[in-house]
Amino acid sequence: MTSQRLSYAQRYALWRAYDMKCFYCDRPIDFQNMTIDHVLPQALLQDPEKLEHVMADYEIEASYPSFSIDDYSNWVPSDGPSCNYKKGAELLPKPFTLFLLNRIQNRIPRVADELSRLIKARDEARVLGELATALEQGSTSFDQVLRLLREIEFEQTRDEPLVVTFSLVVPEIIKMEGFPADLKRLRYPALCDRLEHDLVEFVRAATNLSFHYSEASSRDGETLGVRLVFPLLSIDDEIDLSGLDLYIPWWEIVEVTNFYQIYKTTYAEAYGK
Repeated sequence: MTSQRLSYAQRYALWRAYDMKCFYCDRPIDFQNMTIDHVLPQALLQDPEKLEHVMADYEIEASYPSFSIDDYSNWVPSDGPSCNYKKGAELLPKPFTLFLLNRIQNRIPRVADELSRLIKARDEARVLGELATALEQGSTSFDQVLRLLREIEFEQTRDEPLVVTFSLVVPEIIKMEGFPADLKRLRYPALCDRLEHDLVEFVRAATNLSFHYSEASSRDGETLGVRLVFPLLSIDDEIDLSGLDLYIPWWEIVEVTNFYQIYKTTYAEAYGK
C-alpha cells in the first residue's frame, strides 16, 4: 500500500458527509482549515511488519474486509490544531479504534453520495454562478478564491519535473573566506562562467541524476542565477542537495518547485516529450 493524496473533490465530499464537523470533537470546521486524519495511523504504511501485526491484533480484516489505510474506510475530517495534531501518529486502543472505524463505515455511503452529487453538478454555468454569488455576498473573497486556485493548480501539476534554482551575489562571495584567489581576478562575465561550470559539475557528481538548464542563467552585473530541471524527478521525490554548501558554500538554493509553477506550461509542451 502506498500513500495517496486526496483531491479537492474527495476532501469536499468527506467534509460534507460528516456534516462539516470534526469527526473527533463534533465542532464545526471550515473547509479550508480542515485536515484529513487517518484513524489507523498512516505511518503504519512505512512498517509493513507492524501494520500486519496491528491488522491481526485489532481483527480489522475480519470486521472490515475491504479496509485500507488510505481510503474512505480510514479517512475522517478533523480540526487540525485541536484534534488531528494532538493525535498525530498515535495508535489508539483497540476497543476505541474499532468503535471509530464502525462509525466511519456507516458514513461511507454518504461520502459516495456526495461524490456523485459533485460529478452531476459539474455544470460550468452553475459553478460560475455560485462562485459569483459567493463573492458578491461576501461569503468568500477574491484572495481566498485565488489561493484555492493556486493550490489546485499546484496539486494538478505536482508531478511535473522538479526545478531547482541556485543563486549567489558576486560582490558578497568574493569577500568570503576561502574564496579562491585566482577567481577574484576574473571579470564578472568570466567569473560567472567559471562559477556556473563548477556548480553544474558538482551537481552532476553529487546527484548522479539527469538534468539540464530550463533557461539561460540570469546575470545582472551583481547576481548569478541558475535554474536546473530534473526530468525524472517530481516535487514528491527526495533529492538531497544539502551537501552543496560543504563544497561550494557561496551558492544558495533559493527555490525548489515544479516546471509548471515557473513556466505555466507543461514540460512535455515545452520540450515536445
